[in-house]
This record gives sequence, structure tokens and C-alpha cells, in this order.
Amino acid sequence: MLKTIIFFFCAFNLHSGEIFIDTPDKCKLSAYENITSSKSYVLIEIHGLGSNKDEWQKLNDSLKKEKIGYLAIDLRGHNKSVECNNEKIDYRNFTASDWQKILIDIKAAYDYLSKKIDKSKIVLVGASIGANAAIISGETLQNPVIALSPGLNYAGLEPAIPLSKIRNKILIIYSESDNYSAFSVNHSFKAICKENDIKCSIKKSKTGHGVEIFKSEQLFIKELINWVKNLKNK
Repeated sequence: MLKTIIFFFCAFNLHSGEIFIDTPDKCKLSAYENITSSKSYVLIEIHGLGSNKDEWQKLNDSLKKEKIGYLAIDLRGHNKSVECNNEKIDYRNFTASDWQKILIDIKAAYDYLSKKIDKSKIVLVGASIGANAAIISGETLQNPVIALSPGLNYAGLEPAIPLSKIRNKILIIYSESDNYSAFSVNHSFKAICKENDIKCSIKKSKTGHGVEIFKSEQLFIKELINWVKNLKNK
């Protein structure tokens, strides 16, 4: 009887569809979740500047096939997440301090997800400015991080020092045609990983920035999925 109750409780908490997440500073975030198992890893997906949660669709199609969950969020000021404290907001009007607040969005998504699954099953994945935000959040949360095209400084979000303090696994993917991200990885992030004995896996594609890497070279979707699947063995 107890096992039956637990089963239905867990099944009730698992969900696929659009949701809204409230942040501590009264922003309402639009998100899409696909969580079909409490035992699988779930990726919190953090999009790039001016984009939205839909940019992860190509990756998510593959995640579904592999039974890996995801929670894709619209960051504040983007797409459907344009209301904070009963006022309309737009990322195009953001100040440097406003951009720092996207870290609040990530923590809100993390807190929401941690009520459904074990925190150790949560992976942060970000693209472009979302990659920087994922690394910075990774210092606080100490969950695995996947960073697509991170840079030394996007809109005041600087991941170098937080990267040096992460003690979980990190996957960094960048492209050689993306000059700024390539410079950031080759002249800073690689050295930080080595000097601080961080378990960084660094992969290089030929072209693309952020999720565009998946369009130019689909093998990196497989690389990402295999990395997630092998987390428990690393």
C-alpha cells in the first residue's frame, strides 16, 4: 500500500507542459518542463540574449528520446517573461544590475525543480550569456554545468572567478569561428580549470555560437547527452 501511495505521489509531481515560476522579487517566468522520471537527470536550460526557451528545441527533441528531462525558462524581459512586480519589463532596457538578476531566475527554477527531483539530478545548461549565468550559478549551487560559448564578460556577467570555485563537473563547448568565446576559453577558462583541478571537459566545434553549434554540427548533441548520461561515473 505504501509503495502504491509513493508511486502515485511521484507520478503526480512529474509533468510535461508550460508552467509559470514566481521569483522572490515577484517576476513571473514562463517555462516549459518535460520531466517523465524522477530518476533521470533534468537540465535547466538558460537561453542567450534576446532569445527564448524555444531555442533549445533541437536539443530537447533528442533529450526526449533519451529519457532525459528538461526545464527551459524564458529569462526575465524575454518572450513571455515580461512581468515583474506588476510592471512590464524588456531586456532591451536592462541595466548592468538588471542582468545580474537573471541569476535569481535560475535559482527560482532550481528551487522549483528541487521540489520534484533529487537536487543531485539537476544540471545547468546555458548558451552565450546563459552559459555565463550557468557557470556563476554553478558556484553557488555546485551542480554540473554545461556552457555553450561562454565568454569572459557578457553584459557584466563574468564567470572566471566563479568557475575557479566550482567543484562539480563542467562541459564547455565553443567554436573556433567564435573569436570572443574561443579567446575566453583558450586564454582563461582552460587555465582556470587546470590550475584549480576542476573536472572540465572542453570540446571545440568549427562554427556556431550558443545553440547554433547544434545546427552546424549535430554530433555535439550526442556529445552533450553522453556526458550527462555518464555523470554518475565521473
